[in-house]
Amino acid sequence: MPSSSSVLKIILGLTLPVYVPSLFSAVARGALFLVLPLYALELASGPFLAGLVLGVRGFSTMLVDIPAGLLVGRFGDRNVMLLSLFMLGATSVLGVLAPSAALLLVMGALIGAFSSSWILARIALLTELVDTPQRGRVVSIMAALERAGGLIGPVLAGFGIEIFGYEVVFLSIAACFVIPFVLCLIFTKTHAKHTERHVPIHLGIVIRRHIKIFMSGGSVMIILAVLRSSRSLVIPAWGVAIGLSSSEIGIAISLAALVDTLMFLPAGFILDHVGRKAALIPCLILLGLSIGLLPLTESFMLFTLVVMLSGLGNGFGTGIFMTLGGDFSPRYGRNHFLGVWRFVGDSGQALGPTTLGYLANAIGTGFACLTTSLMVLPALLILCVFVPEPHPTKKLKSFTRKS
Repeated sequence: MPSSSSVLKIILGLTLPVYVPSLFSAVARGALFLVLPLYALELASGPFLAGLVLGVRGFSTMLVDIPAGLLVGRFGDRNVMLLSLFMLGATSVLGVLAPSAALLLVMGALIGAFSSSWILARIALLTELVDTPQRGRVVSIMAALERAGGLIGPVLAGFGIEIFGYEVVFLSIAACFVIPFVLCLIFTKTHAKHTERHVPIHLGIVIRRHIKIFMSGGSVMIILAVLRSSRSLVIPAWGVAIGLSSSEIGIAISLAALVDTLMFLPAGFILDHVGRKAALIPCLILLGLSIGLLPLTESFMLFTLVVMLSGLGNGFGTGIFMTLGGDFSPRYGRNHFLGVWRFVGDSGQALGPTTLGYLANAIGTGFACLTTSLMVLPALLILCVFVPEPHPTKKLKSFTRKS
C-alpha cells in the first residue's frame, strides 16, 4: 500500500492542472443541473419537456463517448479538455437566446456532448498518472469536487433566477467556464497519447477482448446512471408539484450535495482499503430507496431529508464509475476502452430522465419513481454474482478465504 506522503504528493501535483479546473467546471454544470429543467418546466406545463431536455443531454453524452476516446488518443487529453471547456462556455450563452423548446433541446445536446469529452479526457489523464492502489483516493477527490459544484451551483442558480432572471444566470455560468479553460491552458500537460501511438489497437479488438466486463459491469453502471440521472428530473419536478419555490428546491439539492461531498473521504477509504464493491452496494441501495420515498414527501422538510438521503447514497459511489473504468481498462487501447465504458454507462444517463419524464407525464410521478427504484434489485444481483472485484484488498482476500 502506498504511503500517505506519496498519495499527498500526487494530489498536490494535480491541484492546478486538474482539481481547481474541475471545481469551477462543476459549479457551472451544477448550476445547469437546476436551471435546465426549471427553464423547461417554465416553458411547458408538464414534466415531459424537462425530461426530454435532460434525456437529449444524456443521449448526446452517450453518442460522443466513443468519438471522445478516439480524439483523446489522437490529440491528447489536454487539447480535448480545452476544446470541451470552450464549447461548454459558448453553449451556456445560448441560454440567453433560448425562449423556445427547440433551442433548449440544442443546448441540452451540446452540453451533454462536451461534458462527455471533458470528463473522459480527465479520466484518461488520471488513469495514466495514478496507479491502481492510489486511484480510489485520487479520483474520489475529483469526484468530491464535482459534488462541491453540485452544492454551490444549484443554490447560486436558484437565488440568481429569483433575483436576476434566467439570462443573467446563463451568462454567469458561461463566465464560470472561462476560469478552468485558462488554468488548463497554463498548467495541464498532455499525457495520454503514447499508449495509442506506440501500440495501435483497433476499437473492435478492445470491445471483443473486454465484452464480458462491458456486459456485466456495464449493466450495473447503466442502472446506476439511470438512478443518478433520474434525480435531476424527479427532484425539481416533485418540488414544483408540492409548491416549493426555485430557491427552496435549490437549497434541498445543495444540502444533498453537501452530504454527497462530505462522503469523499470515507468513499475513497472504502474504495482503496475495503474494495470497490463495498462502496457500490450501499450506493445503489440508498439511491433506490430515496427515489422510492420521494413521492411520500409533502413538505419542504421531508422533501429535503429524502433528497439528502439520495445525496448520502450517491456519496458512497463517489468516483466509482471513473475508478472502475480505470481499473478494468487495459494498458494499450485504454482510451478506446474508456470511451466504450462511458458509452455503456452513459446510456443509462440518457434513458433515465426521458423514460421517467414519459412515465410521469402518462401515469404519474409516484409510480414512475417506484418503478425506477426497483431497478436496484437486478443491479445488486449482477454486481454480486457476475462482476469481479478489480481491487481485492488484503482484508477482502482474508474475508473471502474465511467465507
